[in-house]
Order: sequence, then structure tokens, then C-alpha cells
Amino acid sequence: MTELSRGVTLRTRSADAVIAAANTHATTVETALAKQMGANAGGAARTLMTAGATALGGATDKLHSAEAAHAVELADDHPVRKERDDAVVEVRTIMVGLRRTLDAVAPQSYIQAIGLTGGAPEDPTLLQRQAALVANGLAREPVPPSQLPSYTFPAAATADQLRIAADRLQKALFAIARESKENQESLARRDQAAAEFDTVFRAVANLTGTLLAASGQDELARRVRPSARRSGQTAEVEETARESAPVAPSAPATPSAPSVPPTLCGPA
Repeated sequence: MTELSRGVTLRTRSADAVIAAANTHATTVETALAKQMGANAGGAARTLMTAGATALGGATDKLHSAEAAHAVELADDHPVRKERDDAVVEVRTIMVGLRRTLDAVAPQSYIQAIGLTGGAPEDPTLLQRQAALVANGLAREPVPPSQLPSYTFPAAATADQLRIAADRLQKALFAIARESKENQESLARRDQAAAEFDTVFRAVANLTGTLLAASGQDELARRVRPSARRSGQTAEVEETARESAPVAPSAPATPSAPSVPPTLCGPA
């Protein structure tokens, strides 16, 4: 089961309070307003309260669906990022080992000619580009005589090995870019659902509170009043959440340096 974010959780809690108040007290409001303004007014109030509760329930369901879809999209990242990290390790291992070998058996002119200059980049994209460059250089440049007797550097085999590893990393980077785009799209849909929820919530909570107050239920009206500081939340839920939020521990006071007696500051 997907765990809701704090913002969606507090919105849900607020919506539940407003929906429960509207559905539970619609009849009481209808009766009170019918006495004050006639049966038509009472019936209209009941219709508005139940319709508002239904609309808010639908907006809440839509928000939950968007939140769950975004959570699933984020969860999809783990295998892709692991593949990227594993490919980085493979390429870096080959590159580091290649540099050590060539430092021992080949002249610097050959090392520079194949593009193996500097250390292996930390950035995965730059690492992949350098690996592909070096693989092409190994396949292109003639192998110089080995500086170690009886050793022949396997340039072609090393080029193939490095090219395969670089291709693996490139595919992983493409997958990461695709997942990032999909994450942004799912987040945008979640944020749009939240904005639509906030609009419906404000209207329904204000309407429900007004009708409850008009029927003489001031305390219930207060409990469903929208927060002035947090969109999509009742003032009561927002206040409760603020009071229950953990307080960050304050940094310990830095002890002041001990004062030096005047008699020790210099010769008497």
C-alpha cells in the first residue's frame, strides 16, 4: 500500500472532516433553515451540502490516484539507477586498469593519442563519453612496441571490452533521463490534482461552514473552517499538525572562553 505524503495526508484528513460534517448534519441544517426561511431554503441547503460532500470526495479520490501513481513512478527508479551505478563501476574499473597497464607498457604519446588523458571523470555522462572516445582510439591507433619484454598489449580486445561497457552505460543514462522525465510528468499531474482539490475543498468547506453556522451550529462550523495559511486544510487540522510537528533540537551553546584575570595579562 502506497504511503501518502504529509501534504496529501493532511488534505485527506481535512476533507474527511468536512465530508463527515456535511453528510451527518445535512438533515439538521435542512430542518433549522426550513424553520427560518421555509422548506425550499431547507431543501436547497441539504442539496448543496450533500452535493458538496460528493464533489469533495471525488476530488480526494483523484488526488489519491495521482499521488499513488507518482509514488509508483518514483519506485521504478531504483532498478534503473542501480544499473547506471553498476555500469559506472564497470567502465571506471576498465579505464583505471587500462591506464595502469599503458603507463607500464606504452609511451605517453600513445596514451594521449587514444584520448586517455587525465583521470576518469566522476560525472557518469562525461565518463561514458571518454570511454567511447578511448575505445575508438584503441581501435584506430597502431599499437607501439611494448616497453615490457614478452608482453603484447591486446588493444583490439580492450577496445571491444570498453566499447561494450560504454554502450551499457549510455543505455543506462538514457533510461535515467527517461525516468526523470516520467517522474516530472507524474509530479505535475499530482500537483494539478492537488490544485484542483484545493479549489473544491475551499468552496465546499466554506459552504458547509456557512450553512452550519446559519443553522446555529457554530462549533461545527468552526471545525470545518478552511485554514488561512495552508491550502486544502481545515484550520483545526492545520493547527493540530503544527502543534504535533517535531521541533528541531537547538544547537548547544558554545562555551565562552574563560576570562583572564587582569593580574595575568602582563607584568605587574
